[in-house]
Amino acid sequence: MKLSWRQIKFLGIKLTLPQIVVVVQQLNPEQVEQFRLYRAGMAECPKCHKLFSGRAGNSFILHLVDEHDMESSHSMNVVADLYRKLLSRTATLREQAATEGR
Repeated sequence: MKLSWRQIKFLGIKLTLPQIVVVVQQLNPEQVEQFRLYRAGMAECPKCHKLFSGRAGNSFILHLVDEHDMESSHSMNVVADLYRKLLSRTATLREQAATEGR
């Protein structure tokens, strides 16, 4: 959700009123499949996707322990593996962009 402002005209007077806008985030299909490899519940959990996308590793680990009933050592390994794969993909994309730019 986010707060935005909307102007309306009422009886010839312009009023600016706050408006709450609900933003629906589409889940990344590639990320859904990666999460599904570790636990099915992670794949459709919006909080898992939000924490991963926000690079909130420690909070993501705690969320997996509290909400998805993972052992703490397993959740640390899952998060480390997911971020390792993300870094590998971004490095590959950077290399491709660098070779195409030449």
